[in-house]
Amino acid sequence: MERQRKALINGVLGTHRAQGVIEAVSPTGRGVVAQLPAASAEDLGPAVAAAREAFESGIWRRMSARDRGRRMRRLAELIDANRAELAELEALDTGKAKSYTAANDIEIAIEALDYLADQTRRISGHVSVLAPDHIHHTLVQPVGVVAELLPWNGPIWTGVQRLAAILAAGCSTVMKPSELGSLTFSRIAELVVEADIPAGVVNIVYGAGDIGERLVCHPGVDAVSFTGGTATGGRILTALARSIKPVTLELGGKNALIVLADADVEAAAAWAVIGGFANAGQVCVSSSRLLVADAVHDRFVEAVVRHASQIEVGDPLDDATTMGTLISIEHAQKVWHAIDHARERGHIVLGGERYVDFRDSGAYVPPTVVTDLPAGDPLLQTEIFGPVVTVERFRTESEAVHLANATDYGLSAGVFGSDARRLWEVAAALRAGEVYVNRWFSPGVLEAPVSGHKQSGLGPSGIDAYLRRTSVFFDRGDDLQASAPRA
Repeated sequence: MERQRKALINGVLGTHRAQGVIEAVSPTGRGVVAQLPAASAEDLGPAVAAAREAFESGIWRRMSARDRGRRMRRLAELIDANRAELAELEALDTGKAKSYTAANDIEIAIEALDYLADQTRRISGHVSVLAPDHIHHTLVQPVGVVAELLPWNGPIWTGVQRLAAILAAGCSTVMKPSELGSLTFSRIAELVVEADIPAGVVNIVYGAGDIGERLVCHPGVDAVSFTGGTATGGRILTALARSIKPVTLELGGKNALIVLADADVEAAAAWAVIGGFANAGQVCVSSSRLLVADAVHDRFVEAVVRHASQIEVGDPLDDATTMGTLISIEHAQKVWHAIDHARERGHIVLGGERYVDFRDSGAYVPPTVVTDLPAGDPLLQTEIFGPVVTVERFRTESEAVHLANATDYGLSAGVFGSDARRLWEVAAALRAGEVYVNRWFSPGVLEAPVSGHKQSGLGPSGIDAYLRRTSVFFDRGDDLQASAPRA
Protein backbone atom coordinates (compact mmCIF):
# COMPACT_ATOMS: atom_id res chain seq x y z
CA MET A 1 0.00 0.00 0.00
CA GLU A 2 1.23 3.48 -0.87
CA ARG A 3 1.49 5.51 2.31
CA GLN A 4 0.93 8.82 0.50
CA ARG A 5 -2.57 8.78 -0.96
CA LYS A 6 -3.95 11.06 -3.67
CA ALA A 7 -7.02 13.14 -4.38
CA LEU A 8 -8.76 13.04 -7.76
CA ILE A 9 -9.50 16.36 -9.49
CA ASN A 10 -10.32 16.61 -13.19
CA GLY A 11 -8.94 13.16 -13.92
CA VAL A 12 -5.59 13.83 -12.20
CA LEU A 13 -4.48 11.92 -9.12
CA GLY A 14 -2.28 14.08 -6.91
CA THR A 15 -1.95 16.24 -3.81
CA HIS A 16 -3.11 19.34 -5.73
CA ARG A 17 -3.20 22.44 -3.47
CA ALA A 18 -3.39 20.55 -0.18
CA GLN A 19 -3.14 22.61 3.00
CA GLY A 20 -1.57 19.75 4.90
CA VAL A 21 -2.27 16.08 5.47
CA ILE A 22 -4.93 13.97 7.09
CA GLU A 23 -3.38 11.10 9.01
CA ALA A 24 -5.25 7.84 8.72
CA VAL A 25 -4.86 6.52 12.27
CA SER A 26 -5.85 2.88 12.50
CA PRO A 27 -8.20 2.04 15.40
CA THR A 28 -6.49 -1.36 15.51
CA GLY A 29 -3.48 0.07 17.36
CA ARG A 30 -1.23 0.16 14.30
CA GLY A 31 -0.80 3.93 14.42
CA VAL A 32 -0.71 6.11 11.30
CA VAL A 33 -1.10 3.84 8.27
CA ALA A 34 -1.38 6.48 5.53
CA GLN A 35 -1.56 10.18 4.80
CA LEU A 36 -4.10 11.91 2.58
CA PRO A 37 -3.90 15.43 1.14
CA ALA A 38 -6.16 17.74 3.14
CA ALA A 39 -8.15 19.80 0.66
CA SER A 40 -7.81 23.55 0.87
CA ALA A 41 -10.44 26.08 -0.15
CA GLU A 42 -8.34 26.54 -3.28
CA ASP A 43 -8.81 22.84 -4.11
CA LEU A 44 -12.60 23.07 -4.06
CA GLY A 45 -12.76 25.63 -6.85
CA PRO A 46 -10.93 23.46 -9.42
CA ALA A 47 -12.81 20.34 -8.28
CA VAL A 48 -16.22 21.98 -8.66
CA ALA A 49 -15.13 23.67 -11.91
CA ALA A 50 -14.04 20.30 -13.30
CA ALA A 51 -17.37 18.74 -12.36
CA ARG A 52 -19.23 21.69 -13.88
CA GLU A 53 -17.26 21.54 -17.14
CA ALA A 54 -17.80 17.79 -17.40
CA PHE A 55 -21.54 18.25 -16.87
CA GLU A 56 -22.04 21.18 -19.22
CA SER A 57 -19.95 19.60 -21.97
CA GLY A 58 -22.18 16.54 -21.83
CA ILE A 59 -19.18 14.22 -21.94
CA TRP A 60 -21.01 11.88 -19.56
CA ARG A 61 -24.71 12.81 -19.52
CA ARG A 62 -24.95 12.73 -23.33
CA MET A 63 -23.01 9.49 -23.62
CA SER A 64 -25.19 6.58 -24.68
CA ALA A 65 -26.70 4.51 -21.89
CA ARG A 66 -24.82 1.50 -23.24
CA ASP A 67 -21.43 3.23 -23.00
CA ARG A 68 -22.11 4.68 -19.56
CA GLY A 69 -23.23 1.27 -18.36
CA ARG A 70 -20.13 -0.35 -19.82
CA ARG A 71 -17.84 1.97 -17.84
CA MET A 72 -19.84 1.42 -14.67
CA ARG A 73 -19.54 -2.34 -15.09
CA ARG A 74 -15.82 -1.92 -15.69
CA LEU A 75 -15.55 -0.15 -12.34
CA ALA A 76 -17.48 -3.02 -10.73
CA GLU A 77 -15.04 -5.51 -12.26
CA LEU A 78 -12.07 -3.54 -10.93
CA ILE A 79 -13.56 -3.42 -7.44
CA ASP A 80 -14.12 -7.17 -7.58
CA ALA A 81 -10.55 -7.78 -8.81
CA ASN A 82 -9.21 -5.68 -5.92
CA ARG A 83 -11.57 -7.09 -3.30
CA ALA A 84 -8.84 -8.33 -0.95
CA GLU A 85 -6.90 -5.06 -1.02
CA LEU A 86 -10.02 -2.94 -0.49
CA ALA A 87 -11.15 -5.10 2.44
CA GLU A 88 -7.72 -4.78 4.03
CA LEU A 89 -7.71 -1.00 3.60
CA GLU A 90 -11.16 -0.80 5.17
CA ALA A 91 -10.01 -2.92 8.11
CA LEU A 92 -6.92 -0.78 8.67
CA ASP A 93 -8.77 2.50 8.38
CA THR A 94 -12.12 1.87 10.07
CA GLY A 95 -11.59 -1.31 12.10
CA LYS A 96 -14.27 -3.21 10.21
CA ALA A 97 -13.61 -6.97 10.01
CA LYS A 98 -11.88 -7.75 6.72
CA SER A 99 -13.94 -10.90 6.18
CA TYR A 100 -17.18 -8.94 6.69
CA THR A 101 -16.18 -6.20 4.27
CA ALA A 102 -15.14 -8.64 1.56
CA ALA A 103 -18.35 -10.67 1.80
CA ASN A 104 -20.84 -7.86 2.39
CA ASP A 105 -19.78 -4.28 1.71
CA ILE A 106 -17.84 -4.97 -1.46
CA GLU A 107 -20.58 -7.25 -2.75
CA ILE A 108 -23.12 -4.45 -2.19
CA ALA A 109 -20.86 -2.01 -4.07
CA ILE A 110 -20.53 -4.35 -7.05
CA GLU A 111 -24.26 -5.06 -7.13
CA ALA A 112 -25.01 -1.33 -7.02
CA LEU A 113 -22.85 -0.61 -10.06
CA ASP A 114 -24.26 -3.57 -12.00
CA TYR A 115 -27.88 -2.80 -11.14
CA LEU A 116 -27.67 0.94 -11.77
CA ALA A 117 -25.75 0.38 -15.00
CA ASP A 118 -28.94 -1.31 -16.23
CA GLN A 119 -31.05 1.59 -14.95
CA THR A 120 -29.29 3.99 -17.33
CA ARG A 121 -31.45 2.41 -20.07
CA ARG A 122 -34.67 2.76 -18.07
CA ILE A 123 -34.70 6.42 -17.10
CA SER A 124 -37.76 7.77 -18.87
CA GLY A 125 -40.37 10.47 -18.56
CA HIS A 126 -44.14 10.36 -18.77
CA VAL A 127 -46.46 11.46 -21.55
CA SER A 128 -50.11 12.40 -21.09
CA VAL A 129 -52.62 13.83 -23.56
CA LEU A 130 -54.35 16.83 -21.99
CA ALA A 131 -56.44 17.63 -25.06
CA PRO A 132 -56.52 16.34 -28.65
CA ASP A 133 -53.74 18.74 -29.65
CA HIS A 134 -52.09 19.28 -26.27
CA ILE A 135 -49.46 16.91 -24.88
CA HIS A 136 -47.74 17.01 -21.51
CA HIS A 137 -44.31 15.39 -21.33
CA THR A 138 -42.28 14.98 -18.15
CA LEU A 139 -38.57 15.18 -18.94
CA VAL A 140 -36.31 13.36 -16.48
CA GLN A 141 -32.81 14.82 -16.47
CA PRO A 142 -29.67 14.75 -14.31
CA VAL A 143 -29.72 17.35 -11.55
CA GLY A 144 -26.20 18.58 -12.36
CA VAL A 145 -23.14 18.85 -10.11
CA VAL A 146 -23.58 16.92 -6.86
CA ALA A 147 -21.71 17.50 -3.59
CA GLU A 148 -21.63 14.05 -1.97
CA LEU A 149 -20.55 13.81 1.68
CA LEU A 150 -19.90 10.25 2.82
CA PRO A 151 -19.95 8.62 6.29
CA TRP A 152 -17.12 6.79 8.01
CA ASN A 153 -19.07 3.65 8.85
CA GLY A 154 -19.34 2.34 5.27
CA PRO A 155 -17.00 4.09 2.84
CA ILE A 156 -17.19 1.33 0.22
CA TRP A 157 -20.76 0.22 0.66
CA THR A 158 -22.34 3.66 1.02
CA GLY A 159 -19.85 5.54 -1.14
CA VAL A 160 -20.03 3.28 -4.17
CA GLN A 161 -23.83 3.03 -3.93
CA ARG A 162 -24.03 6.82 -4.08
CA LEU A 163 -21.44 7.00 -6.86
CA ALA A 164 -23.32 4.40 -8.91
CA ALA A 165 -26.57 6.37 -8.66
CA ILE A 166 -24.80 9.63 -9.58
CA LEU A 167 -23.22 8.03 -12.64
CA ALA A 168 -26.44 6.32 -13.72
CA ALA A 169 -28.32 9.61 -13.49
CA GLY A 170 -25.77 11.34 -15.72
CA CYS A 171 -24.51 13.78 -13.09
CA SER A 172 -20.99 14.80 -12.19
CA THR A 173 -19.79 15.00 -8.60
CA VAL A 174 -17.32 16.18 -6.00
CA MET A 175 -17.22 13.53 -3.27
CA LYS A 176 -15.76 14.01 0.20
CA PRO A 177 -15.36 10.93 2.37
CA SER A 178 -15.31 11.37 6.14
CA GLU A 179 -11.90 12.32 7.50
CA LEU A 180 -12.21 9.21 9.71
CA GLY A 181 -12.70 6.86 6.76
CA SER A 182 -11.06 8.11 3.57
CA LEU A 183 -8.40 5.49 2.90
CA THR A 184 -10.53 3.00 0.99
CA PHE A 185 -12.08 5.70 -1.16
CA SER A 186 -8.62 6.91 -2.15
CA ARG A 187 -8.24 3.51 -3.82
CA ILE A 188 -11.67 3.87 -5.43
CA ALA A 189 -10.40 7.16 -6.91
CA GLU A 190 -7.62 5.25 -8.66
CA LEU A 191 -10.08 2.65 -9.96
CA VAL A 192 -12.37 5.40 -11.33
CA VAL A 193 -9.49 6.57 -13.52
CA GLU A 194 -8.69 3.01 -14.56
CA ALA A 195 -12.35 2.42 -15.47
CA ASP A 196 -12.14 5.23 -18.04
CA ILE A 197 -14.72 7.46 -16.38
CA PRO A 198 -14.14 10.78 -18.20
CA ALA A 199 -12.06 13.43 -16.44
CA GLY A 200 -14.08 15.76 -14.24
CA VAL A 201 -17.10 13.49 -13.89
CA VAL A 202 -15.88 12.14 -10.54
CA ASN A 203 -13.73 14.26 -8.24
CA ILE A 204 -12.68 13.04 -4.78
CA VAL A 205 -11.22 15.32 -2.11
CA TYR A 206 -10.46 14.83 1.59
CA GLY A 207 -11.03 17.09 4.55
CA ALA A 208 -12.84 17.75 7.79
CA GLY A 209 -16.29 19.23 8.30
CA ASP A 210 -15.31 22.77 7.36
CA ILE A 211 -14.35 21.60 3.87
CA GLY A 212 -17.68 19.80 3.59
CA GLU A 213 -19.56 22.96 4.53
CA ARG A 214 -17.62 25.00 1.97
CA LEU A 215 -18.35 22.37 -0.65
CA VAL A 216 -22.12 22.20 -0.13
CA CYS A 217 -22.37 26.01 -0.17
CA HIS A 218 -20.27 26.41 -3.32
CA PRO A 219 -22.29 28.25 -5.98
CA GLY A 220 -21.18 25.75 -8.61
CA VAL A 221 -22.91 22.88 -6.79
CA ASP A 222 -26.48 22.08 -7.90
CA ALA A 223 -27.48 19.46 -5.33
CA VAL A 224 -26.25 18.07 -2.02
CA SER A 225 -26.34 14.56 -0.58
CA PHE A 226 -25.17 13.73 2.94
CA THR A 227 -25.07 10.50 4.91
CA GLY A 228 -24.22 10.77 8.60
CA GLY A 229 -25.37 12.06 11.96
CA THR A 230 -28.56 14.02 12.53
CA ALA A 231 -26.74 16.95 14.17
CA THR A 232 -24.44 17.37 11.17
CA GLY A 233 -27.40 17.05 8.82
CA GLY A 234 -29.07 19.92 10.66
CA ARG A 235 -25.98 22.08 10.26
CA ILE A 236 -25.96 21.37 6.52
CA LEU A 237 -29.60 22.46 6.25
CA THR A 238 -28.77 25.66 8.11
CA ALA A 239 -25.83 26.34 5.80
CA LEU A 240 -28.00 25.73 2.73
CA ALA A 241 -30.65 28.19 3.89
CA ARG A 242 -28.68 30.90 2.12
CA SER A 243 -28.57 29.01 -1.19
CA ILE A 244 -31.64 26.92 -1.89
CA LYS A 245 -30.59 23.57 -3.38
CA PRO A 246 -32.06 20.09 -3.55
CA VAL A 247 -30.72 18.13 -0.60
CA THR A 248 -30.90 14.50 0.45
CA LEU A 249 -30.07 13.60 4.04
CA GLU A 250 -29.74 10.03 5.32
CA LEU A 251 -29.33 10.44 9.05
CA GLY A 252 -29.38 8.48 12.30
CA GLY A 253 -31.83 6.11 13.89
CA LYS A 254 -32.87 4.46 17.13
CA ASN A 255 -34.57 1.48 15.60
CA ALA A 256 -36.97 -0.90 17.31
CA LEU A 257 -37.35 -4.61 16.58
CA ILE A 258 -40.64 -5.92 17.99
CA VAL A 259 -40.99 -9.59 18.95
CA LEU A 260 -44.63 -10.62 19.31
CA ALA A 261 -45.70 -13.50 21.55
CA ASP A 262 -46.30 -15.82 18.57
CA ALA A 263 -42.91 -15.15 16.95
CA ASP A 264 -40.30 -17.77 16.13
CA VAL A 265 -38.02 -16.82 19.02
CA GLU A 266 -34.87 -18.42 17.62
CA ALA A 267 -35.24 -16.72 14.25
CA ALA A 268 -36.04 -13.37 15.87
CA ALA A 269 -33.00 -13.63 18.13
CA ALA A 270 -30.70 -14.56 15.25
CA TRP A 271 -31.90 -11.57 13.21
CA ALA A 272 -31.68 -9.28 16.25
CA VAL A 273 -28.01 -10.18 16.65
CA ILE A 274 -27.33 -9.61 12.95
CA GLY A 275 -29.17 -6.29 13.03
CA GLY A 276 -27.75 -5.11 16.33
CA PHE A 277 -24.10 -6.07 15.96
CA ALA A 278 -23.32 -5.85 12.23
CA ASN A 279 -20.33 -3.55 11.79
CA ALA A 280 -20.03 -3.41 15.60
CA GLY A 281 -23.41 -1.67 15.76
CA GLN A 282 -22.13 1.25 13.69
CA VAL A 283 -25.02 1.14 11.23
CA CYS A 284 -27.78 3.75 11.03
CA VAL A 285 -30.42 1.02 10.64
CA SER A 286 -29.06 -1.06 13.54
CA SER A 287 -31.72 -2.90 15.58
CA SER A 288 -30.52 -1.31 18.80
CA ARG A 289 -33.89 -1.52 20.63
CA LEU A 290 -35.44 -4.94 21.15
CA LEU A 291 -39.08 -4.79 22.28
CA VAL A 292 -40.23 -8.22 23.44
CA ALA A 293 -43.58 -9.63 24.55
CA ASP A 294 -43.63 -10.66 28.21
CA ALA A 295 -44.53 -14.23 27.31
CA VAL A 296 -41.31 -14.85 25.38
CA HIS A 297 -38.97 -12.29 26.99
CA ASP A 298 -36.74 -14.66 28.95
CA ARG A 299 -36.41 -17.21 26.12
CA PHE A 300 -35.61 -14.42 23.68
CA VAL A 301 -32.92 -12.87 25.88
CA GLU A 302 -31.32 -16.28 26.39
CA ALA A 303 -31.28 -16.87 22.63
CA VAL A 304 -29.83 -13.42 21.88
CA VAL A 305 -27.04 -13.96 24.41
CA ARG A 306 -26.31 -17.38 22.94
CA HIS A 307 -26.11 -16.08 19.35
CA ALA A 308 -24.15 -12.95 20.29
CA SER A 309 -21.63 -15.00 22.28
CA GLN A 310 -20.56 -16.66 19.03
CA ILE A 311 -19.30 -13.35 17.57
CA GLU A 312 -15.51 -13.38 17.30
CA VAL A 313 -14.18 -10.00 18.41
CA GLY A 314 -10.58 -9.36 17.45
CA ASP A 315 -8.09 -7.93 15.01
CA PRO A 316 -10.10 -6.95 11.91
CA LEU A 317 -7.27 -8.15 9.69
CA ASP A 318 -7.65 -11.70 11.05
CA ASP A 319 -9.87 -13.80 8.77
CA ALA A 320 -11.47 -15.47 11.80
CA THR A 321 -12.68 -12.14 13.22
CA THR A 322 -16.34 -11.31 12.70
CA MET A 323 -16.34 -8.05 14.70
CA GLY A 324 -13.41 -5.68 14.68
CA THR A 325 -12.96 -2.35 16.41
CA LEU A 326 -15.03 0.79 16.51
CA ILE A 327 -13.97 3.72 14.33
CA SER A 328 -11.70 5.30 16.95
CA ILE A 329 -10.60 5.11 20.56
CA GLU A 330 -12.54 8.32 21.24
CA HIS A 331 -15.76 6.81 19.91
CA ALA A 332 -15.14 3.57 21.81
CA GLN A 333 -14.81 5.54 25.05
CA LYS A 334 -18.21 7.16 24.41
CA VAL A 335 -19.72 3.71 24.01
CA TRP A 336 -18.02 2.52 27.21
CA HIS A 337 -19.55 5.49 29.05
CA ALA A 338 -22.97 4.36 27.80
CA ILE A 339 -22.23 0.85 29.07
CA ASP A 340 -21.21 2.26 32.47
CA HIS A 341 -24.55 4.09 32.56
CA ALA A 342 -26.35 0.84 31.74
CA ARG A 343 -24.53 -0.96 34.54
CA GLU A 344 -25.76 1.62 37.03
CA ARG A 345 -29.36 1.80 35.78
CA GLY A 346 -30.10 -1.64 34.38
CA HIS A 347 -28.78 -5.17 34.06
CA ILE A 348 -26.03 -6.21 31.64
CA VAL A 349 -26.62 -9.83 30.62
CA LEU A 350 -23.78 -9.96 28.09
CA GLY A 351 -20.69 -7.83 27.55
CA GLY A 352 -19.68 -4.72 29.43
CA GLU A 353 -16.50 -6.44 30.54
CA ARG A 354 -13.63 -4.36 31.81
CA TYR A 355 -11.10 -6.92 30.64
CA VAL A 356 -7.79 -5.63 29.32
CA ASP A 357 -8.56 -7.45 26.05
CA PHE A 358 -11.30 -4.92 25.40
CA ARG A 359 -11.52 -1.72 27.40
CA ASP A 360 -7.80 -1.09 27.82
CA SER A 361 -6.82 -2.22 24.35
CA GLY A 362 -7.86 0.54 22.00
CA ALA A 363 -11.16 0.78 20.18
CA TYR A 364 -12.53 -2.68 20.96
CA VAL A 365 -15.98 -3.04 22.53
CA PRO A 366 -17.65 -6.48 22.84
CA PRO A 367 -21.31 -7.18 22.02
CA THR A 368 -23.36 -5.91 24.96
CA VAL A 369 -26.98 -6.73 25.84
CA VAL A 370 -28.78 -4.60 28.43
CA THR A 371 -32.11 -5.34 30.13
CA ASP A 372 -34.29 -3.75 32.82
CA LEU A 373 -33.56 -0.10 32.11
CA PRO A 374 -36.25 2.21 33.52
CA ALA A 375 -38.80 3.67 31.11
CA GLY A 376 -37.58 6.84 29.47
CA ASP A 377 -33.93 6.11 30.18
CA PRO A 378 -31.65 8.10 27.82
CA LEU A 379 -30.04 4.87 26.61
CA LEU A 380 -33.41 3.87 25.15
CA GLN A 381 -33.64 7.10 23.13
CA THR A 382 -30.06 8.02 22.21
CA GLU A 383 -28.27 6.58 19.19
CA ILE A 384 -25.17 4.92 20.69
CA PHE A 385 -23.70 3.76 17.37
CA GLY A 386 -21.90 0.84 18.91
CA PRO A 387 -22.45 -2.85 19.78
CA VAL A 388 -25.01 -2.18 22.51
CA VAL A 389 -28.64 -3.35 22.35
CA THR A 390 -31.35 -2.83 24.93
CA VAL A 391 -34.27 -5.16 25.67
CA GLU A 392 -37.66 -3.83 26.84
CA ARG A 393 -40.79 -5.75 27.78
CA PHE A 394 -44.31 -5.03 26.56
CA ARG A 395 -47.73 -6.48 27.40
CA THR A 396 -49.82 -5.49 24.37
CA GLU A 397 -49.15 -4.80 20.71
CA SER A 398 -50.38 -1.23 21.06
CA GLU A 399 -47.84 -0.69 23.84
CA ALA A 400 -45.09 -2.10 21.61
CA VAL A 401 -46.02 0.25 18.76
CA HIS A 402 -46.13 3.19 21.16
CA LEU A 403 -42.67 2.35 22.51
CA ALA A 404 -41.26 1.89 19.01
CA ASN A 405 -42.61 5.25 17.84
CA ALA A 406 -41.64 7.15 21.01
CA THR A 407 -38.41 8.49 19.55
CA ASP A 408 -37.31 11.47 17.49
CA TYR A 409 -36.04 9.10 14.81
CA GLY A 410 -37.90 7.20 12.11
CA LEU A 411 -35.38 5.34 10.00
CA SER A 412 -36.20 1.64 10.34
CA ALA A 413 -38.22 -0.77 12.46
CA GLY A 414 -39.17 -4.42 12.42
CA VAL A 415 -41.69 -6.91 13.73
CA PHE A 416 -41.59 -10.69 14.20
CA GLY A 417 -44.68 -12.87 14.52
CA SER A 418 -46.73 -15.57 12.80
CA ASP A 419 -50.13 -13.94 12.20
CA ALA A 420 -50.01 -12.15 8.84
CA ARG A 421 -52.92 -9.82 9.60
CA ARG A 422 -51.42 -8.66 12.89
CA LEU A 423 -48.00 -8.25 11.29
CA TRP A 424 -49.48 -5.97 8.63
CA GLU A 425 -51.32 -3.93 11.25
CA VAL A 426 -48.18 -3.42 13.32
CA ALA A 427 -46.03 -2.67 10.26
CA ALA A 428 -48.51 -0.03 9.08
CA ALA A 429 -48.53 1.63 12.51
CA LEU A 430 -44.75 1.99 12.77
CA ARG A 431 -43.46 5.45 11.86
CA ALA A 432 -40.32 4.53 9.98
CA GLY A 433 -39.03 4.81 6.45
CA GLU A 434 -38.52 1.05 6.20
CA VAL A 435 -40.17 -1.74 8.16
CA TYR A 436 -38.84 -5.30 8.13
CA VAL A 437 -41.18 -8.22 8.79
CA ASN A 438 -39.68 -11.49 10.09
CA ARG A 439 -36.17 -10.37 9.12
CA TRP A 440 -33.79 -7.43 9.54
CA PHE A 441 -32.01 -5.58 6.74
CA SER A 442 -33.46 -5.55 3.24
CA PRO A 443 -32.05 -7.44 0.26
CA GLY A 444 -33.75 -4.91 -2.05
CA VAL A 445 -32.26 -1.56 -1.09
CA LEU A 446 -31.41 -0.87 -4.73
CA GLU A 447 -34.77 -1.88 -6.17
CA ALA A 448 -36.77 -0.21 -3.37
CA PRO A 449 -34.84 2.77 -1.97
CA VAL A 450 -36.34 4.42 1.10
CA SER A 451 -36.07 7.67 3.02
CA GLY A 452 -36.15 8.16 6.76
CA HIS A 453 -39.00 9.81 8.66
CA LYS A 454 -38.80 12.47 11.36
CA GLN A 455 -35.16 13.30 12.22
CA SER A 456 -33.80 10.33 10.28
CA GLY A 457 -33.77 11.87 6.85
CA LEU A 458 -35.01 14.22 4.20
CA GLY A 459 -35.46 14.11 0.45
CA PRO A 460 -35.55 11.34 -2.15
CA SER A 461 -33.16 8.40 -2.19
CA GLY A 462 -31.52 6.15 -4.75
CA ILE A 463 -31.22 7.43 -8.30
CA ASP A 464 -34.17 9.80 -7.75
CA ALA A 465 -31.94 11.94 -5.52
CA TYR A 466 -29.88 12.85 -8.57
CA LEU A 467 -32.65 13.52 -11.11
CA ARG A 468 -34.87 16.53 -11.78
CA ARG A 469 -38.16 16.68 -13.64
CA THR A 470 -39.37 19.30 -16.11
CA SER A 471 -42.94 19.51 -17.38
CA VAL A 472 -43.17 20.36 -21.08
CA PHE A 473 -46.60 21.36 -22.43
CA PHE A 474 -46.63 20.97 -26.21
CA ASP A 475 -49.28 22.14 -28.64
CA ARG A 476 -49.13 19.77 -31.59
CA GLY A 477 -51.84 21.47 -33.66
CA ASP A 478 -51.38 21.37 -37.44
CA ASP A 479 -51.36 25.16 -37.69
CA LEU A 480 -48.86 26.16 -34.99
CA GLN A 481 -48.92 29.79 -36.18
CA ALA A 482 -52.68 29.99 -35.87
CA SER A 483 -52.60 28.50 -32.37
CA ALA A 484 -50.10 31.03 -31.05
CA PRO A 485 -51.66 33.50 -28.61
CA ARG A 486 -52.11 37.06 -29.81
CA ALA A 487 -49.98 39.78 -28.20
